Amino acid sequence: DSTDRMTPQERAISRYRHQALLYLQEYDLAEARAQYEWVIQVDPQDAESHFYLACIASLEEAVPLAVKHLQMALELSLSGRERILSIDYLAYLRIQPEFAALRDKYGF
Repeated sequence: DSTDRMTPQERAISRYRHQALLYLQEYDLAEARAQYEWVIQVDPQDAESHFYLACIASLEEAVPLAVKHLQMALELSLSGRERILSIDYLAYLRIQPEFAALRDKYGF
């Protein structure tokens, strides 16, 4: 089992991210945000959490915050970058002018 090789901190991060995604799928944005923000406090370099914080901000139509977190995720070498163009959570952000600038800068 891969969790056997994880540190206690890595296991906690994994649990928080899993729980956050469940909250996000239920559109409980406040709880999802709280979980992802906890991860970011423990590991500011967690690209996945920044990505999902961008999704939450997009759902809340908070464009500057969505851009900030998406840019951070990209700077941290987010894997699976193609989902930026298809995930429903980012639909609002994708229609904003700021999104085109990100797309040009990071080439996705």
